[in-house]
Amino acid sequence: MKFRTFVLWGMLVPLVFCGLANGEELPAAEQKGSTISPGKAFLFSLLVPGSGQLYAGEKRGIAFLALEAVVWPAYFIWRQKGKDVEKDYQEFAGTHWEFDHYQVWRDYMKTTDDRLSHSYEEASRQQKYEMIGKYDQFIFGWDDSEPSLRELQNQGRLEEYPPDSLKNVYSSNREEYMDMRYDSNKYLKRAGWCVGALLANHILSAIDAARCVQLKRKGLSLEKRVRVRMAVRFEGEEVVPMLCLSKRF
Repeated sequence: MKFRTFVLWGMLVPLVFCGLANGEELPAAEQKGSTISPGKAFLFSLLVPGSGQLYAGEKRGIAFLALEAVVWPAYFIWRQKGKDVEKDYQEFAGTHWEFDHYQVWRDYMKTTDDRLSHSYEEASRQQKYEMIGKYDQFIFGWDDSEPSLRELQNQGRLEEYPPDSLKNVYSSNREEYMDMRYDSNKYLKRAGWCVGALLANHILSAIDAARCVQLKRKGLSLEKRVRVRMAVRFEGEEVVPMLCLSKRF
């Protein structure tokens, strides 16, 4: 719910500024033959979205600036959350998953069944954190596996749990670990979406600023022909933000 509220406020701010931008015009920039440079406007907005439009006397640049002001904090918040939860699940794995326990089962299986598909030792650090939660092969490394590895050893029943039967072994710590990984990946993906939105905002703002100057140098009003606005679309229970560009012919 907090995520949806944040997105809605994030969309509302640029919409309000868009309304302000479409109001009062700056007459000085409307003069035909203006010496304002499209190249400079393009570069200004490429570096700071909206600055090229303001340089050209167009308040529409405030909308691009507002979007930048909303997305950057979202990026830092979600990236930090993702990294914090990542640190938590790595510490959790260090406490509750033991390679030595897994190795006991693995070495026993290698004497009777060589169908193990993943090599822990050859994997990268990040792959190891993925494998111990994702694949049943590593279930006996968790300290609360049911049945426990020690119990099976004492009863001489390890042969009853070949690789294709491990889906019947349960670990609540593994489930908790997977939930933590899911949350971390969710926040990091949102941060990735923010990076894409920021890149798009820089490029679209730069193109829009150059076009704005070109039309003004011809004595035309861009606001009467092109409109940029933010919108929100609901897909089921998800809120999808959109940047809409419309042109009047």
